Amino acid sequence: MLEDKDVGVRQAVVASLADVQSGERHGGAAQGLEDPVPEVSFAAAKALWARHDPAGRAALLAVLEKESKASSGFFSSRNARACA
Repeated sequence: MLEDKDVGVRQAVVASLADVQSGERHGGAAQGLEDPVPEVSFAAAKALWARHDPAGRAALLAVLEKESKASSGFFSSRNARACA
């Protein structure tokens, strides 16, 4: 599901990984960090941060320091077209 064509599906998958209790490395969320859509990679960063994974902290700091984007405008432009 992390490779689904639907951005919303990918975003939901990585966001839900924060709730999964597992002893293994958070590979799915880490894979989400590499997603080309900023909303998905931001959701992955938040999921990793919630699991106390240093990769999540680093990704969130990159957003704060404006080295990375948290949104692409994909959802807002899509909603604007739907409302028009």
